[in-house]
Amino acid sequence: MKNIVTFKLTWWFSSLLTAFTIFSLFTPTQVSMAQTGPTSNLPACQITAVTFGQSQYEVGDIIELTVHLADLQGNPLVGAVVKADVLKTAMQHIQAIEGFSLIDRIGEYDGNYVKTDVTGKYEFKITANDPTSNKFTTCSITKDIWVGVTVPPTSTVIVPTATATKVVFPTATSVAPTATSVNPTATLVKPTATVVTPTATSIKPTATVTPTATSAVPTPTIVPGSQVIGFQPNKVTFSDCNTPNSMAVTVRGLSGLVGVELEINYDPQIVQVVDFDSNKTGVQIEAGSAFPSGSSFVVQNSVDTSAGIISFAATLLGDQISSDANLIVIHWKPQKNGSSIIKLNKVSLADKNGNSLTATSQTGTVEVNVTCQASVSGTVILQGQRDYHGVTVSSSTGDSVLTDAQGNFTVNGGEPIVVKIASYLSGRAEIGTASKIANGATVTNLGRITLMAGDVNNDNVINIFDLAYLATRLYTADTLADLNKDGQVNIFDLSLAASNYQKNGPLTDWQ
Repeated sequence: MKNIVTFKLTWWFSSLLTAFTIFSLFTPTQVSMAQTGPTSNLPACQITAVTFGQSQYEVGDIIELTVHLADLQGNPLVGAVVKADVLKTAMQHIQAIEGFSLIDRIGEYDGNYVKTDVTGKYEFKITANDPTSNKFTTCSITKDIWVGVTVPPTSTVIVPTATATKVVFPTATSVAPTATSVNPTATLVKPTATVVTPTATSIKPTATVTPTATSAVPTPTIVPGSQVIGFQPNKVTFSDCNTPNSMAVTVRGLSGLVGVELEINYDPQIVQVVDFDSNKTGVQIEAGSAFPSGSSFVVQNSVDTSAGIISFAATLLGDQISSDANLIVIHWKPQKNGSSIIKLNKVSLADKNGNSLTATSQTGTVEVNVTCQASVSGTVILQGQRDYHGVTVSSSTGDSVLTDAQGNFTVNGGEPIVVKIASYLSGRAEIGTASKIANGATVTNLGRITLMAGDVNNDNVINIFDLAYLATRLYTADTLADLNKDGQVNIFDLSLAASNYQKNGPLTDWQ
């Protein structure tokens, strides 16, 4: 009887694959297989927009960068490898180019640049490549932003180390003040190509501006009773590696609040977020007392542990905040000696009518006075893909990180280690899996594990329910069913899942 059942299952899946293959041959307008031929015939990608988090930054700030990538039809282009090379022109001399990769968020690629250590112009050369080499050709763009320099709306640039004198011509002349370029050498060029040499009698100075590095972003004065959103406590200090510390984001003096959206930046090399809910994929923070379970709805709760970005959005259901309240709680764990600014990069506050409420934002600080070296490293391979970034790796201490494009990770804590990503069976490393001690510290290496594709319903087993889901999404762009991330669900995705039929996780084959 068992042999008969096995024969029937084998015959069923063979018939299913044959049917889909025949179907694809007779529906050419819907099929989009991997392209062949020279890459010169492929369309180029389009960088439709590059946005910075602010119009200018101070020395020590984190530069937030978002790149919008699209195909020729203007649709978001996912699966690209986007990199930014930074050229710093620091007060008349050029520093070396430094590069960093951006994270794919379904056609929008985000990244943070933290090495704002000098004053001057930072030029970002952004390049998008196709890791599969069969969808599009490379495209690039260059954008720049100023750090530590006040840049007015006109072309005038005021350098913090120099004193600039504003020159105003009499109204009878044809010199346009908005086009005047103020230069520390005091050479003035009139837009009509007539050279004007300022003298003591012809120049009417109206003001002498001597900006400093702190004048561009004045420190807000907090008036008692005013509307404030910030951190409580506003400074957390670590002196050992084993004691977690918490910091709440609180709102004071603001009534009528119903919904919030927050984005918080931190330095992931100095401090990390402890996962509050290990039963969910990814890393989460704790919702505060302002959003009790059952009477609120959490729209977004995620932590990008590689870039150091916390994203949270929630709304109350039929109620509103009428007094001071805790919005979220962040549980921190130290990484290495140093200090990290905790910044509210984005704050949106809404009342019951969908109107925006305003509050003064404050920053926080996490200071680490110890280097915590214990960690576990390894590599995660995603079957059927070439880009292995975005896999969540969690340790026994609750620390979590995301893998990079090569699948590499290093996470604080020890075994057991759990690795998870949508549409794949999970992996696990039990205590004793790792076998190396390196660099005199307690650093162990697990080696490499390959996660199998096809678990689209996230129950850690690949069965008929997963195959049925894939079959009904054939020739669509469903992201769960597109196992190999080539932009379309097709026979290759179905074949991947079918080859892993009846396999289950967690996988433990580290090599």
